[in-house]
Amino acid sequence: MLTEQNILIGYGSLLSHESRLRYSNIQSAALPVKVKGWRRAWITRSAEESQTYVGATREADCWLNGTLVGLNDFSPELHKREQDYDFVRIDPNDMEFYQARHKNAEMLSVVHTTPIWLCQTKRVEPANHTHPVYQSYLDTCLSGCLETQLTDFADDFIASTQLWETHWINDRLAPRYPRAAKLSKSQRQQIDGILQQTGVLNHRQEHDQIGN
Repeated sequence: MLTEQNILIGYGSLLSHESRLRYSNIQSAALPVKVKGWRRAWITRSAEESQTYVGATREADCWLNGTLVGLNDFSPELHKREQDYDFVRIDPNDMEFYQARHKNAEMLSVVHTTPIWLCQTKRVEPANHTHPVYQSYLDTCLSGCLETQLTDFADDFIASTQLWETHWINDRLAPRYPRAAKLSKSQRQQIDGILQQTGVLNHRQEHDQIGN
C-alpha cells in the first residue's frame, strides 16, 4: 500500500528497487501500471555523465509502463538524479493497473487523492557517439521490470520504448552508469534472452569490453 505524500512513476532506472533505494533512499513498495499519453524513448542526454537515458514526452497515441513508488519528499538526491527532467503531474485516469488486486476501492482512493508525478525530459536529444546508451543502465531498468514478476512487463518496456537503433554499447565489464544495479550472470543472460526475443538485441554495438 502507498501511504506517502506523493507518488512517482518510475519508468527507467527507478524501476530497480536496489538502484532507487541505494541512490535515492526510496523505500516504497512498487505497483506496476501503464500510463496513456506518454512516449518513452532514448532521448534524455546527460552532459554530466556523457550518456543517454530513457525519457518521456507527451504523445496522445503512445503509452509506457512503469511502477508507482511513494515519496515523502523530493530529496536533494532525487532532484540531482533527475536533473535532466521536469516533474509533471499525471491524471490518475490515464493509468491502468496491471494486476486486478490493485483495482480496489482503497487503492483507487489513494491514487485519486495523492499527487502523482512523472519525469518529463527537458530536452529531446537522441543518443549519439559521445552520449551513447549503456547496457549497464538498460540492465538496471530491465532488472526492475523482472522484479515485478509479471511475464509481460519487460516485453512491454521494450515495446513501448523507441529509438533502439542508435549508439547502444555493451559496457558490462566496466559499467559506466553510476547508479547501476548489481546483477548476476544468470540475470544478465535472462535480459539478453528477452532482448533477443523482442528483436532489439541486434542493435547493440559490441566492443572490446564485453561481459556476459
